[in-house]
Amino acid sequence: MKEQYFFTVFIPTYNRAHTLTRLFESIEKQTFTDFEVIIVDDGSGDNTKEIVENYIKKSKQKIRYFYQENAGKHIARNLAVSHSDGYFFNTIDSDDILTEDSLELMYQSWIDLEGKTNEYAGVIGLCAYMDTKRIIGDLFPENIQSINHVEMNEVFNIKGDKTQCIKTSIMREYPYPRTNNEKFIAESLVWNRIGLKYKFRCLNKVLKYVEYLPDGLSSDNVSLRIRNINNTILYYREYINDIIPNYEIRFLRNLRAYINYVRFSMHGKVKIIDQIKGARKVTYYSLAFLPGWIMKNRDSNRILGRRKL
Repeated sequence: MKEQYFFTVFIPTYNRAHTLTRLFESIEKQTFTDFEVIIVDDGSGDNTKEIVENYIKKSKQKIRYFYQENAGKHIARNLAVSHSDGYFFNTIDSDDILTEDSLELMYQSWIDLEGKTNEYAGVIGLCAYMDTKRIIGDLFPENIQSINHVEMNEVFNIKGDKTQCIKTSIMREYPYPRTNNEKFIAESLVWNRIGLKYKFRCLNKVLKYVEYLPDGLSSDNVSLRIRNINNTILYYREYINDIIPNYEIRFLRNLRAYINYVRFSMHGKVKIIDQIKGARKVTYYSLAFLPGWIMKNRDSNRILGRRKL
């Protein structure tokens, strides 16, 4: 399949009509213009469609709008990937904005790789807070030129949200699973899978400004994972069995993953015998059982206490 554009800029949105205009303005200011825009409306009940239609009329870029019944960001991403005409796929949440040189910096970083591009999935860069412009978390160490998601978090302990563009062909190779109509799954499920085969080129430049809204996906992550428990169990079972054995990860970080596996398996009412069968290392599972049980009960008490308010 021959791509028509270098980038597809994908915008998933759900009831974010009030933040879309500033995002669209940042897209129109891009210094690199070889891109298309795909917007997937995940069942919004506000005037998102009207805002988007007005933007399409004014913009010189190719923009396509798709509406789906509320199914979650991961399903919206699958839809956008299936329609993408870009070589690279770049996701920007509807309450964030791009820096003016975001696409140009990623493009140049990729071109600088010359003949090594088969080794890489894409380019990963920094995020900053929208109000203060302060970088979120850590820079990439100067001696690290390439990295994957697990290495970044578990091996080098690089903190803070990052943003990446990725080859659309690879996104097609690794679609997000759809489980029992659940509407959330950790995005890193796919990044972890990709990381077993590819790395990302590190770029110590701010590519995106982020605003964390009170009703955003990150505002109550534990409750979100419990409400989508099958996807959460899938994530942690895969993480302990298929992902972390491929890396030299410290004992406590290994144990933390097993604790979360136990914790959320209990939330999902998975029988203990089935939890044990689903764990690669019984020793780690045994050590994780009590703390996982404690955390599960703490979660339940906190959520129950909230309901009583």
